[in-house]
Amino acid sequence: MHLKILLIHPKLEKSYFSDIRLPPLGLAYIAAALREAGFNRVRILDANISRHPNEEILGALSSEPPDVVGLSLTTPLFETGLEISRTIKKRSPETKVIFGGVHPTIFPGDVAGMESVDFVVFGEGERTVVDLARALEQGRSPDDVSGVAFKRDGRVIINAPRPFIKDLDELPLPAYDLLPIRRYSNPQSAHAPLGMMLTSRGCPFRCIFCDSRIVLGKKYRAYSAPRMIREWRILVGEFGVKEIMFKESDFTLDRERVLEFCELLMREPKRIPWTCNGHIGLMDPVLLREMRRSGCRLIQYGVESGDQNILDTLKKNITIPQVIETFRMTREAGIRAVANIMIGNPGDTRETIARSIALAKDIKADFANFQSCAPFPGTELHRMAAENGWFLGEGDALHLRSDSCSMNATDIPTPELRGMLKKAYRSFYFRPTYILRRLASLNIEDWRTNLRGLLKLTGIS
Repeated sequence: MHLKILLIHPKLEKSYFSDIRLPPLGLAYIAAALREAGFNRVRILDANISRHPNEEILGALSSEPPDVVGLSLTTPLFETGLEISRTIKKRSPETKVIFGGVHPTIFPGDVAGMESVDFVVFGEGERTVVDLARALEQGRSPDDVSGVAFKRDGRVIINAPRPFIKDLDELPLPAYDLLPIRRYSNPQSAHAPLGMMLTSRGCPFRCIFCDSRIVLGKKYRAYSAPRMIREWRILVGEFGVKEIMFKESDFTLDRERVLEFCELLMREPKRIPWTCNGHIGLMDPVLLREMRRSGCRLIQYGVESGDQNILDTLKKNITIPQVIETFRMTREAGIRAVANIMIGNPGDTRETIARSIALAKDIKADFANFQSCAPFPGTELHRMAAENGWFLGEGDALHLRSDSCSMNATDIPTPELRGMLKKAYRSFYFRPTYILRRLASLNIEDWRTNLRGLLKLTGIS
């Protein structure tokens, strides 16, 4: 098939997360699905790792003008994506622009109605994009393509949603060859180059602040352990990665799958360290032991708050004793543990925030990631913020961020609340006991990681 397709991952504006550069696997999956369907002229441009993203995008548009450009957009990336689409339409009005990702999925009609957007792919994109590309190749309207919104004669048409993919093993492996794998990094990774895998979709939990269920659904679906090993071998053998990060929100939800994966991994001739996200209350010593034996070196946990009432408000469905026990078991298994904590939750006070910071210290977390509680569109928290007038500024959804204060759902004065994120980091990381404990356990890679972290902490604004 002859369509020239360019997939773009826009650059995230400078923020606390600017030094986290992870591969856009969503686009890699889309590219793989397109190539499997016969569309072989597919490129990925990851502007997020570019020093001069605008020039690189313009160069890609000029060197081999694409017939179709696709952008995958979260809410923080949406404005940048819109600027890119306007540039494309100005330079090449006939090029078709497709928006997908979390934000367009939440607002398919609004986004499809924008002048510089031709189509919106909402929900899971692999099969939808292939069907849409076939329609464009054949010069026909996508009326029969599920999961697409578009304009006709000035009117927005939103087609029926597409059912979720039941068997994820049917999907092709991501098109890693279209990504500069060796340029990706994460401050908490200990080895480079870093690889990343997504091995499950959907989330059965009901946290009020999370938007992951919007695109990927409430039902948990996962790759089989043998399928995971196939992808692992490619990243390690063909691309030479030295560490792999499992990026889904809860890698450990299916205990038996993880145990089978660990067993298969221990048979591999070449093993490397790996990290993942775990769930408070679902871990046990046997599971953690097998994860450690197979190379797991770090697990991130969503602690969110050190106050039980706040956890209940967030619908986390965990308890403080479970947090304490999970970190104890993880530490005893020889795995480092990260506490992810939010500041400015509904009902937070100076006392509850102090309890959150104290809990991160008491459980001896190896790292703590503090973020502002952000009411992203499509979440229950966003509805609550709109109903209660918690938004700061104009409440523009496009400017919501988790590294700065986007709402005030507390009685704490906003200027004080804005400064609490920096204070939380300093309180946790600048303790003599923490510094001495970290120094005693550092290897060469850890020195590099912690130096980056220190520079980052002292520069938070």
